[in-house]
Amino acid sequence: MKSKPYFLKSILAGIFAFLLVSCGQNSGSENLKTHFSVLKPYQSEEASFRLFGQMPGNGDVSIFLTDDRNVQLKSFVAISGSLDISLEDVNANEIYFLKISGMNENTGYWTQEVPLFVTDGAEFELIADTESVNPGDPHYIKVSGGDEEQQFLEEWKFAVYNQVIPLNEEGSQFAAYKDFNQEFIEKGRSLISTFYLISLQKNYRDHLDAYSDLYLQSAPEVQNSKYGVDFANHVHRITHAPTKIDFSKILTARNSRLLPFEPGAFAEKEYLVLYIWASWDPKAVAQLEEVAGAVRDHENAALLHFSLDTRMSDWKPLSDQMGLENSYMVRAETRQASIDQLYLTALPRIIVVRPNGQIVEHELSIEQLREVLANL
Repeated sequence: MKSKPYFLKSILAGIFAFLLVSCGQNSGSENLKTHFSVLKPYQSEEASFRLFGQMPGNGDVSIFLTDDRNVQLKSFVAISGSLDISLEDVNANEIYFLKISGMNENTGYWTQEVPLFVTDGAEFELIADTESVNPGDPHYIKVSGGDEEQQFLEEWKFAVYNQVIPLNEEGSQFAAYKDFNQEFIEKGRSLISTFYLISLQKNYRDHLDAYSDLYLQSAPEVQNSKYGVDFANHVHRITHAPTKIDFSKILTARNSRLLPFEPGAFAEKEYLVLYIWASWDPKAVAQLEEVAGAVRDHENAALLHFSLDTRMSDWKPLSDQMGLENSYMVRAETRQASIDQLYLTALPRIIVVRPNGQIVEHELSIEQLREVLANL
């Protein structure tokens, strides 16, 4: 008889605990919705920096400066390894990369990628370590100069590219690369570079609370940086995301034969995978075949390509050349509304919807898309 009251107390305690957790979750969600209530603008600031160094024994060293989207901005040569140059037309508090290659008189051709955290007036000295810091590599370019951000980036780059990364079961190093990134993010350092790594991971939903806490504890210069603003706007999009796409108001489009996109033509499918891209974005173009492969084996889903190109002469040749099925270019009259409502500031974008426009998933990587389709 005594066990019955205890049993009832246990049930009541469990219910009470569940309610507390539920309220806490709702409260956390509402707090994020409050903190990230509006989209933040980003205003870049121009900067210049000096790059110099002596890299003897490597011949004429070729150097390419790229931005954080791997777009090549400048190229120059260190004659006989000697360099002293001032670089302008870059943005402060953003991350750039130097792709460096040379021909060593003893060990042959070598190449390396070096990250730079650029601040206005920064000075970076490149120093070639010919005694091989990393076994297996005949050279390692060290960077002298920069602050805590630069040191963090160098530690990250060394961990990712200068240690042995084993192949995973599918023979890809991508998963290990993401693990290294996550390892550095979880150091919890309130740096602009940390939010740069978060932008590479694109796993905002999986770590929403932890990343948001780090953001809210960060200094204003971190929050107002390119990567801080990008993160804040992602959280806003997650917490204020639309639940349905009205195809009569956004993503109105036509194919290369000028026939309009008609959602009703795909009514027999359970899901539509929207791949939003543009011919001028190399990353989006590079993933066209991969996303097609991810969707190909799922009969209940159709892949639709929506290009944000502004000229058919740019989009149509590439679309035809790659033989893209269900390929459309968004019409000019709804292009900006599509960008605004879906926050299409970075491409590509993968969204899963039902034929009636109901959104199932707002933003997926190709790896996440495979998982979602496997479970739908």
